[in-house]
Amino acid sequence: MESFQRLAATADLVLVEGDRQTDAPKIELSRQGQKEPPYMESEDCTVSAVISDRPCETTVPVWLRTEVRKICDHLLLLVNV
Repeated sequence: MESFQRLAATADLVLVEGDRQTDAPKIELSRQGQKEPPYMESEDCTVSAVISDRPCETTVPVWLRTEVRKICDHLLLLVNV
């Protein structure tokens, strides 16, 4: 963990899968047929956007998996570039 923290300290963006414990901004991947309810529906949610293959009712941006440009633009906003 210490080596990860040292490397991450100099990074503009770190992508982590499955982190629900921190208050870092999150982008949720929501797929049709998934068994768990979307994390974005929880009360302590810090999801800033959703990538999905189905319509989602939420207050954050929702993009299709094929909208790579929009996803990248949002990531750049998260790191203030």
